[in-house]
Amino acid sequence: AVSHFDRGVVTVAAMDAVGAWDAGASRQLSFRYVASLMAWHSMGLATGSLFVGPLVQRFSSKALLVWSMVGNALALTVLAFQADANYLTMSASRFFSGLAASVPLVYLPLWIDEFAPSDAHGLWMGVVQMGAPVGL
Repeated sequence: AVSHFDRGVVTVAAMDAVGAWDAGASRQLSFRYVASLMAWHSMGLATGSLFVGPLVQRFSSKALLVWSMVGNALALTVLAFQADANYLTMSASRFFSGLAASVPLVYLPLWIDEFAPSDAHGLWMGVVQMGAPVGL
């Protein structure tokens, strides 16, 4: 799963993204502009985290995880195929990517608490949390 790809890898590469977009854009993109785009993902994560708990209680967790991965893939596809650096479209894509990524962010620790052997909770949680910096 690449639910945190854009939180880990893309955020670190923001300076390179400025250079890449500058090469093809008709206007100069500042680091502030790109950093604000990166923030929309975190806002989507925060917003989605408020609703994941009730959704997990109401719907199948497997279905929620599948739909979150599909939603994340769609949001990142929209972001990847931007012909121009349209701030509104890119911000919405980043927000919905964060919204979709909030499902595994909230659900996986609950799953570990339920299914991991009691003597391995720390190890399992460490493995899950290790994924965020590398984009998994």
